Amino acid sequence: MDGGRVLRSAIWGRKKDYFYATQKASVIGRGIALFFLFFGLFSIFTDGSGGLWLMLVGWFFFSAAQASYQQATLQEVLSRDQSQKYHGEGYDHIEPIGLP
Repeated sequence: MDGGRVLRSAIWGRKKDYFYATQKASVIGRGIALFFLFFGLFSIFTDGSGGLWLMLVGWFFFSAAQASYQQATLQEVLSRDQSQKYHGEGYDHIEPIGLP
């Protein structure tokens, strides 16, 4: 997980785009996680020890990479200022009513 953050910061240092860096680091992280998952599955079938643990770690890495990408996507969408598009001069302003 910290390796993914280091990778994201290295990509950000070159591109200066947080969303792009998160997207690329997430793709690489998910690839590594899938390697762990498949290697763990292969290890289970070839009577190797620790295959279940490798699959568990791979699942955890995959979930973390996916969550990081989803968080960055949500942050990117919400950071766009859309309020000015819907605010215009033709709308009436209503003052709030004070409570006693």
